[in-house]
Formats: sequence, C-alpha cells, structure tokens
Amino acid sequence: MRVVALLLASLSAAKETESPVDKVVELLADLKAKIEADGRTEQALYDKYACWCEETTARKATAIEDGKSQIEELSQLILELNAAQGSDTATIAKLEKDIAETKDSIAKAEALRKKEAGEYEQQVAELTQAIGQLEKAVKVLSEGTTWESKEKERWNSAEQETQLLTIAAGVRSALRLYTKQDREMAAGQDLSPMKSFLSNPAAWVETRSKVKAPHLEEYTPQSGVIQGILDQMLADFKQNLADAGTEESTKQSDYDSLMKSKRADLALLTKSLTSKSTSSADDGSSLEDSKVQREEAEAALKADEEFFDNLKQGCKDQANLWASRSRVRTTELGAISEATDILTSESATGTFEKSATTFLQT
Repeated sequence: MRVVALLLASLSAAKETESPVDKVVELLADLKAKIEADGRTEQALYDKYACWCEETTARKATAIEDGKSQIEELSQLILELNAAQGSDTATIAKLEKDIAETKDSIAKAEALRKKEAGEYEQQVAELTQAIGQLEKAVKVLSEGTTWESKEKERWNSAEQETQLLTIAAGVRSALRLYTKQDREMAAGQDLSPMKSFLSNPAAWVETRSKVKAPHLEEYTPQSGVIQGILDQMLADFKQNLADAGTEESTKQSDYDSLMKSKRADLALLTKSLTSKSTSSADDGSSLEDSKVQREEAEAALKADEEFFDNLKQGCKDQANLWASRSRVRTTELGAISEATDILTSESATGTFEKSATTFLQT
C-alpha cells in the first residue's frame, strides 16, 4: 500500500509538472539538434576536404601535363644538342686539319723563301766577285794593248806579267760561273781563244812580249777577241745581277702577299676553332644539364602521377564514406522525426494521459 501510494504521489507530481513523454520528446529534439549541428560541422569539414581534393587534383593534373611537356621539350633539345655535338666534332676536326695544313704551308713557304734568299745572296756574291774580276781583267788587257812607249815598257815588265797571271785565275773562275749561269749564251759563243789563254797564260804572255809593233798583228787580234769575250761576259753578268735583283724583289713581294693572306687565314681559322670549341663545350654542358633535368622531370612526373592516382582514390573513398555517412544521418533524423511525430500525436497523447490514472492499457 505504501508503494502504491508513493507511485500515485509521483504520478500526481509528474502530472502537475511534466510528463515523461514530454521529456522523451525533448530529448529527441535535443538529439536531432545535435545530429544536425554535427552534420553541419562535418559538412563544412567535408566541403573543405572536397575543395582541397578538387584544387589539388587540378594542380597535380596541370603539373603532370607540364611535366610531360617539359620532358618532351628536353628530349627534343637533347636530340638537337646531340646532333650539334656531332656536327661540331666534324667542324672542329676540319678546322684543326685546315689549321695544320695552313701552318705547314706557311712553314714550307718560309723555308722556300729562306732557301731562295740564300741562293740569291750566294748568286749576288758570285756575280759581284765575277764582275770585279772581269772588270780588272778588262782593265789590264786594255792597258796591254795601248802601244805607247811607256806602256810598252810596262808590258814587258815582270809586274805586268804577274798581273796577267793573276787575272787569269779570276777570269777562269768567272768563266766557270758564266758557263754555269748562262749556258745558252756560252754555248753560242766561241770561247776557244779564252780557253786557250786560260790554259797557258804564261805562253800567251811570252808570245805577247815578242811583239815588235802593233801593225805586226801577232798579239792585238788575239787580245781584242779575248777582250770582246770578257766584255760580253761582263755585260751578261751585270744583266744577270740586275735580273736576279728584280726576281728577288718579285719573290719577296709575292712571299709577303702570300704570308699576309696565309696568316689572315690562320687567324680566322684559329678564331673559328676557338669559337666553335667554346660553343661545343657549352653545348656539351647544356646536353649534360638537359639529361639531368630530364631525369629529374621524369622522376617528378612519376611521383606526381602516383600521388595523383592515390589522391583520386582517396578522394573517391572519402566521397563514398561521406555519402554513406550522410545517408545514415538522414535515416537517423528521419527516425527521430517519425518518433517525435508518433509521441506528439493526438492518439499517443490520449493514451499517455489515461496511463497516468491506471496501470491497465487496452
């Protein structure tokens, strides 16, 4: 009886204040509000994640395309640099060959010019000596054909004989040079009187000393022939000396022009070689750098593609989870709403009111 009295008192007090159903409805309303608030919070977080997925995916997609373009450009550049390296190698080899040939040509030209200059100096020395000897011989012989009384005495002297013997040696040397340098002229002349004189100048002097007078013509004709030969030889030697000087001037002028041209060619070839070697070295450095950059770009592309694939799968998985979570929340909210509607309906209210006065419910 005491328990029944307490229960009745509790029900009476609860009726006077708030029914249990109202508390349940209130609890359901609070739960619904909390679920909705959590939903909004989760929705904001997911929206941020979805936005991040979208931006990151787009960024990575762009990075992948850029990486592919960079790799393609680097590959094309590497092909071009490889081709340039091959061309540069051939060009450098050709320039080095041309430089070597030009230097060799310069060296040969210098050696030839040195040889020609030496030969010219030797020729000048020989001609100058021969001209001096012939001029001396002509002078001595000219004096020997002057038939003044004083000269006649001098010709008969031992001194004059010595002079003739001396000039014979010089004339012999000049004749050897003459037959060597002017073979055609020498071959066209009768040099037998000269050779006869040179073969035995002592006998020629002896014959000359027996001459009594010019009109006997024992000496004068022979002397005149020899003087004529000497004069011709002297004229030829002087002409040879002049011609040699002219030829030497022409050769030196040609040599100077050739050296100027060759040295200009050598300078241009050397400059081209330096420039091409520098550009080839730069191309080689660029080629190595490009290979390294392509390797790095390929590694970065591989990493980006892996990240992109993982990102897409992760975003897809999160989207599926969010969709599932949203369906569950929607179901929960629907159930809470349905329960609240049932608890707050008129039929449920009447039933709960009757239950406050009796323990029996039909």
